[in-house]
Amino acid sequence: MNLKPLVSIIIPCFNAEKYLETALQSALNQTYPHLEVIAIDDGSTDSSLGILRKYQETGEITVLTHPNNENRGVGYTRRLGINYSNGEYIAFLDADDYFDLHKLETQIELLEKHPKSILCHTGIVLIKDAHTQNDFENWFNWHKEVNEYRLCESAYFLNANFICNSSVVVKSEILKKTSFESKQLFQFEDWVTWSLVSEHGFFLFTPQPLTYYRFHSNSATSSVIKNELVNLYSYLEFYLTLLSKTSSTKISQTCLDQTYPLLNQICNQYATCTGGTLHTPSKPFAETGDLQLEKHKLLTEVTQMQSQLECMSTQLADKETSFSEQGQRIASQEQQIAELNHQVACSDKVLQEVLNSLSWKLTAPLRLGLSFLVSCNNATVVPVSQSIKRSAKFLCFAISQMKTYYRDHGHLPKLSELPTRIKSTTAAFLNAQTQRQMQALTSTKVGTDDKGSTDVVATPSEGSHGKNGCKTSVRRT
Repeated sequence: MNLKPLVSIIIPCFNAEKYLETALQSALNQTYPHLEVIAIDDGSTDSSLGILRKYQETGEITVLTHPNNENRGVGYTRRLGINYSNGEYIAFLDADDYFDLHKLETQIELLEKHPKSILCHTGIVLIKDAHTQNDFENWFNWHKEVNEYRLCESAYFLNANFICNSSVVVKSEILKKTSFESKQLFQFEDWVTWSLVSEHGFFLFTPQPLTYYRFHSNSATSSVIKNELVNLYSYLEFYLTLLSKTSSTKISQTCLDQTYPLLNQICNQYATCTGGTLHTPSKPFAETGDLQLEKHKLLTEVTQMQSQLECMSTQLADKETSFSEQGQRIASQEQQIAELNHQVACSDKVLQEVLNSLSWKLTAPLRLGLSFLVSCNNATVVPVSQSIKRSAKFLCFAISQMKTYYRDHGHLPKLSELPTRIKSTTAAFLNAQTQRQMQALTSTKVGTDDKGSTDVVATPSEGSHGKNGCKTSVRRT
């Protein structure tokens, strides 16, 4: 089951104590169930705010006020309610009007059936609490059938307002992005709203009289129609306000075309009020030479500025696209650099391991020599100079031993074999030294006598040492 869209009913209120409860009850008694009621007091000096608070205490409505209960006008008051609303649709209700029980249900069904339409308004029932010659009933009931139309393309667009404010239901998303409010002195703030909203889509009218429109002596409409000068100023304010807010060239041009005749009518009205007459040009005021030329220049400049703005927007979009592509290329290059750095780090690790392994093997002879040097220097009976010479000889001997080991085994000794290799190499070196010494003694007649030959054997020992750092024994044969 699809949930019906939420409708927010916005009720601005200013000194409406006489009619306010009727309006509130008509909103709360709607057959359409999914709604919220937001009432905004615009600085009332009667009991209107007290009536609203009474309904608020029961939780039936939400009540808002301006800071310090300021009176800001109906445009800003409606805007406050719209900003606070949560509905998908906004329904306006003036505090002196009221709804038929089925109004919102009927309008939401029509809007759901016509998805292109963004606003729906209805026919009205006129309630006259004061005398008027204006035929409001026929004015707002202007069509006999349901009609979907474009307001900005209608024949009466910007010439007359056929939309009753309290009959309107409009899409919230359109209204929230439309800047309609301003500090207006007279009337037609609702007409400004419909004109601006019309730039965004179709309107829908149903002739069913679902809105009760009240005309009374204190209404804003009454104050306008009773005074011709006020009426003219209201139209002038409408066109100037719309001109300052619209983004449509067509609407701007129409407002300008309507403004100049209005100024002429206002001047004539003042002349009539003072008993004089004002000469009316043979041509419309808006089309006199210099003024028409100035207007044409301004419109040309506006058109040129719009073209320049569009060109700049296009260039900006192109630059943003270029920056985005460059950013992607930079990101790709940074990723490649990161991958290369990772490969280099891995290569460094492997190379270090290799170098460590090779350096240990390649410097094994040197370490053997230095170890022997240290062992010799620790022997106090051997002078240091002799130890250095002997260490150098031992280093050469150790290198030759390593070459022999590599030739026999095809590789250098492992780390675990080094202590044994140092010991055996040292013993072999000392044995060779002893043999050379014995050969030297033999050559000086120390060798053989008549009783036999004498052999000198040197072996490493941790006990007493001879001159060459070894234990010496003599065996006779």
